[in-house]
Amino acid sequence: MYWEFGHKDLTNRHLFVFGASGTGKTYTIQALLCELGDAGQNTLIVDYTSGFTNTQMEPTARKKLQPRQHVIRREPLPINPFRQQADVIDDMLLEESPAITAQRVAGVFGEVYQLGSQPTSALYKAIFEGM
Repeated sequence: MYWEFGHKDLTNRHLFVFGASGTGKTYTIQALLCELGDAGQNTLIVDYTSGFTNTQMEPTARKKLQPRQHVIRREPLPINPFRQQADVIDDMLLEESPAITAQRVAGVFGEVYQLGSQPTSALYKAIFEGM
């Protein structure tokens, strides 16, 4: 496999590693992280299986990368889903309207918690009025 990470024409640098249990996925990702570290690239791992905790990482990778761990259950991230988003297109700032913010947040909650159309609509209305 060849991953053209530094290719100037490729803006999407995602990589998908999959395989059965015990086939070396975590080890492969640790090796990739070490290579990215050597190239001066920062990385973020969102790990819900504890495969990248300090006690689970390969000692060589842990020593080389010196990862900083952030445990959400101990210290939540300072994220505000109600903050209005913005895009910049050709030097124009396009701010998200309160209606779009309410739609985005209600849509996420509706999908995650499978609320159905009426509760999601009520949530949208409450968020919109609160904005």
